[in-house]
Amino acid sequence: MPCNNIISDNDILSAYKVNNICDNNNIVASYCVGNNFKTVKIDMHDKQNQSILKRNIERSYHLSQPLFKEKNKLGKIAEHKYFILKDEYRRRSIGGTIHSNELNLYKQLKFNEIQLRAAWDGLIVWEKLGFKYKDNIDKKKVEAFIKIYLDSLGKTIEEIEDILNEGMPKELFLDFEQWSNKQRYAPVINMYKEVS
Repeated sequence: MPCNNIISDNDILSAYKVNNICDNNNIVASYCVGNNFKTVKIDMHDKQNQSILKRNIERSYHLSQPLFKEKNKLGKIAEHKYFILKDEYRRRSIGGTIHSNELNLYKQLKFNEIQLRAAWDGLIVWEKLGFKYKDNIDKKKVEAFIKIYLDSLGKTIEEIEDILNEGMPKELFLDFEQWSNKQRYAPVINMYKEVS
């Protein structure tokens, strides 16, 4: 395939091996859109060949795309679209392991940035993994949304400020995830992480 010069299917598969959970049963379906753009769907399976995902992982790879950090500069981009584990596979370090594997692979292949559009319930996780907001206004939107949630719990202004500065405790995060999915207004936020 002509777009394998960006990233090969075998390289992609190598990033989704997670010891003791997923190793050789994963599937990649890839599509070239010219020489400079590749899109893939990845299905991850456990050792019993059961999918561990609610929906296939989706990634797009661009040989030359505008960077989020430097808006007037082009670079090699990995665009992360979907990654949703089934509930029974969450909080088992699978996501962190995959992120680390992807980051190492992208460094080897000289990608410049990982870009994504984060849903509200994933924002806190992406921040913990070192992703930054594309724009300052997005960060303000997120803070306002979190303040609404914490206010609904009866938190004081001081407690809210502490949580915004120090991070959300795990028990609040789990409730925030459920709460944010029920909100009518929940836009997605552009985020990025430098690779090199």
